[in-house]
Amino acid sequence: MPPVSIVWPCSLSVDEYVAAGRHVEVPRPNCPGCLGLMIFWSGYRRHVREGGRCSQIWVPRARCAACSVSHALLPAFIVNNRLDVAESIGAVLDEVSESSAGVRPAAEQLGIPHTTARGWVRRFAERSAGLAVAFAALAIDLGGEVVTLSTPLLDAK
Repeated sequence: MPPVSIVWPCSLSVDEYVAAGRHVEVPRPNCPGCLGLMIFWSGYRRHVREGGRCSQIWVPRARCAACSVSHALLPAFIVNNRLDVAESIGAVLDEVSESSAGVRPAAEQLGIPHTTARGWVRRFAERSAGLAVAFAALAIDLGGEVVTLSTPLLDAK
């Protein structure tokens, strides 16, 4: 199995996480590939942007004792391969889908380059049908009912 990012539920804010540095307390997960016991295995620094301000955080890694694959342990506010926090991305998508103002005002409101926000909206529009199917299947698996949603972002420019 190739390395993957494991997202863990983090109750810390970005500022609290930055202040904790390498001493942030991260739960020890089981390996997603073989369910083996994982050990903490160094980590790396990466940048994250929230509210127009960039910070550097420590992302710990864990390595499986059984299969030797290491995985990044990302706090829930981080999106893999994205500079901006998940809340900012969601806020832009929400604003664009609920208003007719467009991407640029939503991006300016959060201090994000409009080209970055435009990319999120386009990517979400491209993938929204597949995401809807996946969430509908999950709802059925969990015993819920399927909800049909409109897709306003498909028409977003």
